[in-house]
Amino acid sequence: MPDRFKAALRTLFLARYAQFRKHLHMRLGSEDLANDALQETYLRVENSTVRSEVRYPSAYLFRIALNVAEDQRKSNARLLSVGEVEALYDMADEMADPARGAEARDQLAALGDDGWRAVMRFAATAAALNCTREGADPPVLAAVQAALAQGDNL
Repeated sequence: MPDRFKAALRTLFLARYAQFRKHLHMRLGSEDLANDALQETYLRVENSTVRSEVRYPSAYLFRIALNVAEDQRKSNARLLSVGEVEALYDMADEMADPARGAEARDQLAALGDDGWRAVMRFAATAAALNCTREGADPPVLAAVQAALAQGDNL
């Protein structure tokens, strides 16, 4: 962006900063989000590469700020909240019981060839169903059992 256009946008941005902040606060519902968006907007204007004059500079700056706020909202939506992280820490690990682990080892040791075939078939069916899904969406027990039953009927 030619220096004079960038300087004009910077001057307008600083002159109307309070107005932009007020409108963003009303639009976003948070003064902190408005302030963050305006800081990022200033940086984007400083690093922009627009090669010609902007027809409506105030609207252009406000649109940049709204786009920044939307980008930040999307980014924050992917993160867990503090409460969600604490809830994960508070979850009890049922498999951590040493007696239960020993019992499971004994049950696995007692499996015969037919039992191991059933375990391997179940695991292969679950893996096959998982490969047909998008993202982290493993099949539930009922879906694996239904697929196994369908395979038995073929």
